[in-house]
Amino acid sequence: MKPTRPLDLSRLRVFPLASRRSLTRTEDVLIDPDAPLESSDSLALARAVAHCAERIRAARRTGSSVILIYGAHLLRNGAALIVDRLLRDGWITHLATNGAGSIHDWEYSWLGASTEGVEENVAKGSFGTWDETSKYIHTALMCGALDGLGYGSALGRFIHENGAIIPSTDTLRNAI
Repeated sequence: MKPTRPLDLSRLRVFPLASRRSLTRTEDVLIDPDAPLESSDSLALARAVAHCAERIRAARRTGSSVILIYGAHLLRNGAALIVDRLLRDGWITHLATNGAGSIHDWEYSWLGASTEGVEENVAKGSFGTWDETSKYIHTALMCGALDGLGYGSALGRFIHENGAIIPSTDTLRNAI
């Protein structure tokens, strides 16, 4: 087997997020939870939502937890306000998403836009090379870890507080 070489990070090019052509903007995709369904919405979807709602009601009546596990498309397709309402009103008790879900969440909160063109940016060699996305998500996680927070809580706090306090070296030494 051929030995592997470490990645040469000096060749990595990182770009400002604002320079990326984002495919979605918050004001264009956010769905109002109180808006009526459009006539083009499928009957099958309406039935699936009704079935899901009944199962959630049954679980909450017995005091059971309800976890929403979702991918990035839920946010990029505008359902953030719906998820927020479900959490706020106690219909769902826990969230779980993948890395792309948290990336969209952060980018919408920071830039008001998200969703890069995969095909376009892979071809240019720039897919996922956005400075602020990686820098601030990792800052949020490191600062949150110092307070014993997990990924979601740390990133949520970073978004809610519009940043994080990075402890001094003395504080870090005393914590260890």
